[in-house]
Amino acid sequence: MSLHPMVVLLVCALSAAALTACSDDPVEQGAADPNNAANNDAPDANDDPDGDDPDDGGQTSSDAMDEPDLPEEDPGPLPERPWDITERGFYEVGYRTIEVTYTPEGLGEPRTLRVPIWYPSRSKRGESPKYMDILPREGVYEGVSVGIDAPAPVMVFSHGNQGFSEQSFFFTEYFASHGWIVIAPGHTGNTLFDMISPRPPWMFDARPQDLTQTLDELYNLPDDDPLAGLLSEEDVVISGHSYGGYTTLASAGARYDVEGLLEECERRLGDDEQCTYITQSQARYEAGFADERFKVAIPMAPGNSSVFMDGIAQVDIPVLHMTGVMDQQVRKESEGDPIWDWLDGADDLRLQFPRGGHLTFTDSCTLVPGVGRDDGCGDDFVVASEAHVIINAYAMAFARFHLFGDEDNADLLSGQRTLSEEAVLLSK
Repeated sequence: MSLHPMVVLLVCALSAAALTACSDDPVEQGAADPNNAANNDAPDANDDPDGDDPDDGGQTSSDAMDEPDLPEEDPGPLPERPWDITERGFYEVGYRTIEVTYTPEGLGEPRTLRVPIWYPSRSKRGESPKYMDILPREGVYEGVSVGIDAPAPVMVFSHGNQGFSEQSFFFTEYFASHGWIVIAPGHTGNTLFDMISPRPPWMFDARPQDLTQTLDELYNLPDDDPLAGLLSEEDVVISGHSYGGYTTLASAGARYDVEGLLEECERRLGDDEQCTYITQSQARYEAGFADERFKVAIPMAPGNSSVFMDGIAQVDIPVLHMTGVMDQQVRKESEGDPIWDWLDGADDLRLQFPRGGHLTFTDSCTLVPGVGRDDGCGDDFVVASEAHVIINAYAMAFARFHLFGDEDNADLLSGQRTLSEEAVLLSK
């Protein structure tokens, strides 16, 4: 198997102070080895703020946000809405991290998550952070004051297999600049920096529980935390890339094909770790991991559809399904098209990039030119910066329309207006 692109990126980062986004090992989709760490591995036996729109006892450890030592300059009033969704918003972007420790159901041992948070601010008094202590980010300010005084909509983002929380910062920073609070839990044991190989079957349980537990903790911040009470409990969107796309579908209510998984295990004599785990976890998979707080789902290049099959039709919230036709890791024929066929909501849309690859939905191509040239970053693919504008705009329009009834960009969602020939919008 070829060297994982994220490992290549880490080498580049350490030598040039630049680190990029997640991708998964290039493998054929369909029947994949569950012991393989590639994105399409599955626990089944046959897998080779917009400020104006505004538990199980886990513990949260929070780094306090330092208030600026100097007086704030008056930033003046924000422009009236609507704001141009093809541009960064008018808030400054604040950034902090917390830790969340909890014990997932079925695991029996606690796990601690590193959770970056982006939030709207009016201040530039903070220092620029280094994502994962490696990647410096200008235009983002660590620990600055919060710039809203009413609950803001929430975006929860799930990174890809062997990725990290900040892998798609073009997306997370953009939403924060438009007034959202953005949360991106790091899935411990499945990140670039602590990945367990081969990937254990329990990771399919842990990932959606990571998202639910993180939300629980942030809704119960201590009163003296600057973000306490500022996360809307009604306006919550979930998104994720690749294996994070699987996590998105699971958290949005996709039903697991437990019967099919067990039948395949029986054909394989049920003598491997995956089959043993599926049998032991049958009741939990039958219950699923839906979190009803999520009102909109935006999976990007999701894989692992074989764990759900037509159970994907059980997702009953609006879904904006993003895919790249030239994706070499989550292929159109075995993942993108079947997932779209199984989605059956009247509001579901598919944003397809004819020249998009797997890394199109990350920041890899812009930070380390030459990496991933065969899956999103080469001359044959859409320019990453153009794709990111399109991804952000459609995601914002879709989220605001379904959360707030905002029709400012309804013509974009209906297909009457397009942003670029690089993207095709499909509806049911």
